[in-house]
Amino acid sequence: MKKLKLFIHIFLLFNLPVFSQQVSIKGNAKSYAGEELIWKCYDDQISFNEKELARAFVNNDGDFVFTFRISETILSFIHLNVFKGILYIEPNKDYEIILPQKVNKLPEDELNPFFEETEFHIRVLNADE
Repeated sequence: MKKLKLFIHIFLLFNLPVFSQQVSIKGNAKSYAGEELIWKCYDDQISFNEKELARAFVNNDGDFVFTFRISETILSFIHLNVFKGILYIEPNKDYEIILPQKVNKLPEDELNPFFEETEFHIRVLNADE
């Protein structure tokens, strides 16, 4: 009986990555050229600790691609200085998105401990019905 439990645990441990599926998020944002962007999600919906999903470097033409694996539909987001873009993503999907023009924080916003980013829902160009 112990051997069976051990076998099941080992089987599940090595097959957990099989249950997750790849997601791709790409777009073009020339105003962010030369920057590294970080796509995130919440670790859990109680503490709201942020967890990094992927990083992407924006090339000189403004093109970027994020690729990562998830196992269920999640709420994800990206911090863009004064903006916070929100997107619900599903496993095994490819998204083509539009990001807003880059707006830098004002010096007084940098020093303001109560500054909050403006949230917006990211527009998906290839959205399904």
